[in-house]
Amino acid sequence: MFKKLVLILALAVIMLPSTVFAGLFTISLETEGDTYTQEFSSIESVIDELDTAELEANLSDYTDTSAVTVLIDFRGVYINLSVAAGSTTIVLDIPAIGITEEFTGIDRDSSVDDIEDWLKDNGDDVVSKLMEKLVAE
Repeated sequence: MFKKLVLILALAVIMLPSTVFAGLFTISLETEGDTYTQEFSSIESVIDELDTAELEANLSDYTDTSAVTVLIDFRGVYINLSVAAGSTTIVLDIPAIGITEEFTGIDRDSSVDDIEDWLKDNGDDVVSKLMEKLVAE
């Protein structure tokens, strides 16, 4: 009986669409016509992609004064980040749960650090709201 159950579960997993195993987060970065898209399994990995060194590695046209837009798809709930040309202010917008925040550091990397600090302080509430939205859809 146990072997039969294991076989049925294995077949069920094999038949699942590959999207079930895709990353939790799909990030699309864009600057001046250059685009980069990647999937990640953790928000920490997504935030790491916003560091200047990663942006320079993934977007050939990126400079520390480029306008950048970031779209994070968290299983159909969208998180938008943007920074205007010549600015260090990163705008975080999560329309589905009514959150808009601005982070201004001395440079873009410190603004990303401010986002990480904000998530540490507010992450539980944000995640709860995001999960409620995901369940509702």
